[in-house]
Amino acid sequence: MKNRCNLNALSNITLSLLIITGVLMYSCKKKEPENILPTCTITSPTDGESLYNNGTCTVSVSAEDEDGSVSEVRISINGVGMSSLSSFPYNYTWEIAGIDPGTYTILASAYDDDGGSTDHSIEVIIDETPMPLIDTRDNTTYSTVYIGGKLWMSENLAYDYGSSTYVYNSNVANKTPYGYLYTWNDACDVCPEGWHLPSKGEWEEAIEALGGSSVAGGYMKTTGTAYWDSPNYNASNTSGFNAYPGGKRINYGYYFIDMGQKAYFWTSSTDYLDEKHSVVLSYDTDDATFLEQYDIYALSVRCMKDY
Repeated sequence: MKNRCNLNALSNITLSLLIITGVLMYSCKKKEPENILPTCTITSPTDGESLYNNGTCTVSVSAEDEDGSVSEVRISINGVGMSSLSSFPYNYTWEIAGIDPGTYTILASAYDDDGGSTDHSIEVIIDETPMPLIDTRDNTTYSTVYIGGKLWMSENLAYDYGSSTYVYNSNVANKTPYGYLYTWNDACDVCPEGWHLPSKGEWEEAIEALGGSSVAGGYMKTTGTAYWDSPNYNASNTSGFNAYPGGKRINYGYYFIDMGQKAYFWTSSTDYLDEKHSVVLSYDTDDATFLEQYDIYALSVRCMKDY
């Protein structure tokens, strides 16, 4: 009886040692590290960017995996799979010639060698490719640009409308690239058929589409200091509007001012004192501001297509 009790006690001790050993082994077992998901960023085009429906667009993706490797990058557009890329660089050539205008969602998904994935999406706007304006009155061709969904001339009007049509300092060499300067009454009538002098409201819509009055001037001004005086503050011309500092002609003494420093554009609108509204861009700011002018002043003209 005594031996049986000793045997049972020994068995209990052995079992306890086995349990303790198992617990210690489990607690000391090295845990597998959690998979770190890959990074994924669409670097081109940019979110909200506008593109014309001609040619191609390169979709570029930056993807990396900290604890392994990127096995695949998938690209889809509006939910339709377009490409699977297995090696760097992760670039896809998107054919956009002739596609319908509208908003398109680009989604990139990066997968790592452990099966983890990360997504990144952006939206781009596809616009109809602008057609040049041919002024049949003198066969001058003007480039055009869409801003806020409306078609604008992207050059200053240079049609000779008669005795109240001016070039800066009466020097015909200034016709390029500044165009002519027109009094307000002529400006309201000088645009080619099918086009018109934009109202203040239409200018405001365009400026708002470019980010608002505090930055739109920079997006509208041509770059550098070949035409604009230094510093031509924040000029990028990303809108394609191609604004040049053509100055203006004022009636007091019939002289010209501000070439190189300011671009003045007529609107068709007047205020309650019958002064005429203009849009002003300046070399020392990226603002796009409105300023009242006398109708006998002569300013630049940009026409907008009738809608």
